[in-house]
Amino acid sequence: MINVNYVKAFRDNYIYIITGSSNNYAIVVDPGESSAVTDYLLQKKLQLWGIFITHHHHDHTGGISELKKRWPKVKIVGGAKEKVAIPFQDIYLNENDILETPLQEGQWTVLHVPGHTLGHISYYWASEGQEKDTGHLFSGDLLFGATCGNIFEGTPEQMFFSLQKIRKLPPTTKIWCAHEYTLQGLEFAIKVEPNNKKIKKRLSETKEKYSCGEPTIPLVLEVENDTNPYLRWDSPSLQNKFNVIGNDLECFLRLNELE
Repeated sequence: MINVNYVKAFRDNYIYIITGSSNNYAIVVDPGESSAVTDYLLQKKLQLWGIFITHHHHDHTGGISELKKRWPKVKIVGGAKEKVAIPFQDIYLNENDILETPLQEGQWTVLHVPGHTLGHISYYWASEGQEKDTGHLFSGDLLFGATCGNIFEGTPEQMFFSLQKIRKLPPTTKIWCAHEYTLQGLEFAIKVEPNNKKIKKRLSETKEKYSCGEPTIPLVLEVENDTNPYLRWDSPSLQNKFNVIGNDLECFLRLNELE
């Protein structure tokens, strides 16, 4: 198994620090800033092997330069189709690429998920044999709690097909998103589906977590499928709401028009 820890950055960013069980190597995902990451790595006596970037926005890449100075051999990993260069990038990834790392446990697979940016990728880790409860998705700004990312460079159609890829993953997949937006997402979701009991329950639980200063990560795909409107395009209640029976894409497009 891998171990996933995080440090916070800016107002609501999560930066993930991933380790294995057999050595002291670490992988950092989307370091928008460097100081908290450096402090964590030094405190835990970890060797930074790689920086995984989901997309080129500065709040995901701003810490690369300083981390590169401290660990000059670090691998900078990102998508091959980004229209803005990722600083110091030396590994370029496409859909279904398999990424080899020194963590040894499991396998990393790349998902090309355009929409938020054209070259956005997400990283999916699974243990060998696809054992239950072992899948981890580092979704960047593709998917958040009860919502999805803004569409800046791509099209709603691209975002729809990207989210389709995520929904096909095992329902127990743990999702490590890049921002804490779950409460905002659920407040929108309950307006869209006011009679959805699962959304009501999750909204109540999330308000309690926020009041205690607790994070809502990791998300669980099964829960997102039940309560995230942007993964519920084939829900009869939503298709009836928009009068688009049998048209999943049109349902998703109507959802995007509401915000």
